[in-house]
Amino acid sequence: MNFRGLDLREYLRFMVSGAAAIGAYLLLFEAFRRGLAVPLWAATGAAYGLATCLNYWLNYHWSFASKETHRSAFLKYGVIALTSVTLNAVTVPFLVSQGLQPSVAGFTFAITWPIFSFFAQKYWAFKGAA
Repeated sequence: MNFRGLDLREYLRFMVSGAAAIGAYLLLFEAFRRGLAVPLWAATGAAYGLATCLNYWLNYHWSFASKETHRSAFLKYGVIALTSVTLNAVTVPFLVSQGLQPSVAGFTFAITWPIFSFFAQKYWAFKGAA
Protein backbone atom coordinates (compact mmCIF):
# COMPACT_ATOMS: atom_id res chain seq x y z
CA MET A 1 0.00 0.00 0.00
CA ASN A 2 1.61 3.23 -1.17
CA PHE A 3 0.86 6.84 -0.38
CA ARG A 4 2.78 9.21 -2.64
CA GLY A 5 5.76 6.87 -2.85
CA LEU A 6 5.70 5.89 0.83
CA ASP A 7 5.13 2.22 1.50
CA LEU A 8 2.79 2.35 4.49
CA ARG A 9 3.41 -1.32 5.37
CA GLU A 10 7.13 -0.61 5.54
CA TYR A 11 6.51 2.41 7.79
CA LEU A 12 4.21 0.31 9.99
CA ARG A 13 6.92 -2.37 10.31
CA PHE A 14 9.38 0.39 11.21
CA MET A 15 7.05 1.68 13.95
CA VAL A 16 6.43 -1.84 15.30
CA SER A 17 10.19 -2.42 15.40
CA GLY A 18 10.63 0.82 17.33
CA ALA A 19 7.89 -0.13 19.78
CA ALA A 20 9.50 -3.55 20.27
CA ALA A 21 12.85 -1.88 21.00
CA ILE A 22 11.22 0.45 23.53
CA GLY A 23 9.53 -2.51 25.21
CA ALA A 24 12.81 -4.45 25.26
CA TYR A 25 14.60 -1.46 26.76
CA LEU A 26 12.06 -1.11 29.56
CA LEU A 27 12.07 -4.84 30.35
CA LEU A 28 15.86 -5.12 30.26
CA PHE A 29 16.31 -1.97 32.32
CA GLU A 30 14.08 -3.32 35.08
CA ALA A 31 15.63 -6.79 34.88
CA PHE A 32 19.14 -5.36 35.23
CA ARG A 33 18.18 -2.82 37.90
CA ARG A 34 15.84 -4.86 40.07
CA GLY A 35 16.55 -8.47 39.19
CA LEU A 36 20.32 -8.31 38.99
CA ALA A 37 20.86 -5.23 41.20
CA VAL A 38 23.06 -3.62 38.53
CA PRO A 39 23.93 0.05 39.22
CA LEU A 40 21.54 2.50 37.55
CA TRP A 41 24.09 3.86 35.06
CA ALA A 42 25.04 0.34 33.95
CA ALA A 43 21.42 -0.85 33.76
CA THR A 44 20.54 2.12 31.58
CA GLY A 45 23.54 1.71 29.30
CA ALA A 46 23.21 -2.06 28.90
CA ALA A 47 19.45 -1.92 28.29
CA TYR A 48 19.81 0.92 25.79
CA GLY A 49 22.64 -0.81 23.93
CA LEU A 50 20.79 -4.12 23.67
CA ALA A 51 17.53 -2.43 22.65
CA THR A 52 19.40 -0.46 19.97
CA CYS A 53 20.88 -3.70 18.61
CA LEU A 54 17.42 -5.27 18.54
CA ASN A 55 16.05 -2.25 16.70
CA TYR A 56 18.88 -2.44 14.16
CA TRP A 57 18.30 -6.16 13.61
CA LEU A 58 14.53 -5.75 13.16
CA ASN A 59 14.93 -2.81 10.79
CA TYR A 60 17.68 -4.49 8.78
CA HIS A 61 15.87 -7.81 8.37
CA TRP A 62 12.18 -6.98 8.64
CA SER A 63 11.34 -3.29 8.26
CA PHE A 64 13.54 -2.67 5.24
CA ALA A 65 14.76 -6.16 4.19
CA SER A 66 18.14 -4.59 3.47
CA LYS A 67 20.72 -6.03 1.12
CA GLU A 68 23.44 -3.69 2.42
CA THR A 69 26.39 -5.32 4.13
CA HIS A 70 26.07 -5.33 7.91
CA ARG A 71 29.27 -3.35 8.21
CA SER A 72 27.96 -0.51 6.07
CA ALA A 73 24.41 -0.58 7.41
CA PHE A 74 25.43 -0.83 11.07
CA LEU A 75 27.88 2.07 10.82
CA LYS A 76 25.25 4.26 9.16
CA TYR A 77 22.61 3.15 11.65
CA GLY A 78 25.04 4.07 14.44
CA VAL A 79 25.39 7.58 13.03
CA ILE A 80 21.60 7.92 12.99
CA ALA A 81 21.34 6.61 16.58
CA LEU A 82 24.06 9.00 17.82
CA THR A 83 22.35 11.86 15.99
CA SER A 84 19.11 10.97 17.76
CA VAL A 85 20.72 10.97 21.21
CA THR A 86 22.53 14.24 20.49
CA LEU A 87 19.51 16.03 19.06
CA ASN A 88 17.35 14.83 21.94
CA ALA A 89 19.90 16.15 24.45
CA VAL A 90 19.89 19.55 22.72
CA THR A 91 16.29 19.89 21.51
CA VAL A 92 14.40 18.96 24.66
CA PRO A 93 16.26 21.44 26.92
CA PHE A 94 15.89 24.11 24.23
CA LEU A 95 12.14 23.55 24.01
CA VAL A 96 11.91 23.69 27.81
CA SER A 97 13.85 26.98 27.79
CA GLN A 98 11.23 28.30 25.35
CA GLY A 99 8.44 27.59 27.83
CA LEU A 100 7.31 24.03 27.09
CA GLN A 101 6.81 21.64 29.97
CA PRO A 102 9.56 18.97 30.04
CA SER A 103 7.10 16.15 29.34
CA VAL A 104 5.65 18.05 26.36
CA ALA A 105 9.14 18.79 25.03
CA GLY A 106 10.16 15.13 25.36
CA PHE A 107 6.94 13.96 23.75
CA THR A 108 7.41 16.41 20.88
CA PHE A 109 10.84 14.99 20.12
CA ALA A 110 9.61 11.40 20.56
CA ILE A 111 6.87 11.79 17.95
CA THR A 112 8.82 13.84 15.40
CA TRP A 113 12.21 12.08 15.37
CA PRO A 114 10.92 8.73 14.07
CA ILE A 115 9.76 10.44 10.86
CA PHE A 116 13.27 11.72 10.13
CA SER A 117 14.81 8.46 11.30
CA PHE A 118 12.60 6.44 8.95
CA PHE A 119 13.79 8.32 5.88
CA ALA A 120 17.43 8.31 7.01
CA GLN A 121 17.30 4.56 7.49
CA LYS A 122 15.29 3.82 4.34
CA TYR A 123 17.34 5.95 1.96
CA TRP A 124 20.76 5.86 3.59
CA ALA A 125 21.48 3.15 6.18
CA PHE A 126 19.44 0.41 4.54
CA LYS A 127 19.29 1.80 1.00
CA GLY A 128 20.01 -1.61 -0.48
CA ALA A 129 16.54 -2.74 0.52
CA ALA A 130 14.74 -5.21 -1.68
